[in-house]
Amino acid sequence: LFSLRPWEGYREEDLVRAVEYVYRTHGLIPVLYCMEPGRDLPVARSLSAKLTCPHKVLEAGEGGDQIVCLVKRMSLVVSMRLHALIFAAGHGIPLAGIVYDPKVSAFLRYIGQENFKDLNDLTAENLEKLIREVVLKADEKAAELEAFLAEKEAEVDEITGELEIQITGAKEKLKEAKKICE
Repeated sequence: LFSLRPWEGYREEDLVRAVEYVYRTHGLIPVLYCMEPGRDLPVARSLSAKLTCPHKVLEAGEGGDQIVCLVKRMSLVVSMRLHALIFAAGHGIPLAGIVYDPKVSAFLRYIGQENFKDLNDLTAENLEKLIREVVLKADEKAAELEAFLAEKEAEVDEITGELEIQITGAKEKLKEAKKICE
């Protein structure tokens, strides 16, 4: 799945080559997904017109359920769109980021995935190399993502447990206060 957006410094020919590479080398049928159709659809249509490999162009539906369900079925997500990367990470899907804004690299670093290229430095060659590394290390990357998610889930469980103790204590104090007032 490729989730791209218009942005200055965007070189379409590099992305066309990378999308073709995914099909030609890894046998994956590219999906050009438009998270914000009003902005992203012209980019997807322009790429689509230049592609010679089989591919699909899909527009986001209402709500986020479509992208979540779609991402779960992908073998790879290459995205400029942060939410596509978040959904891929949440499902342990191998991912590669194209950084147009520091939030993209910050998120990927936060989850321990250095799988990204800055849009200003992007070439077909280095994007193909990045995709190749992500695909070849897919099992390793998925395991890293699952370990990260398990760690975060344990942190949330700990916080939730602490909150439950605090809530229980507060309820007991409230009961005592009500008895005093009666």
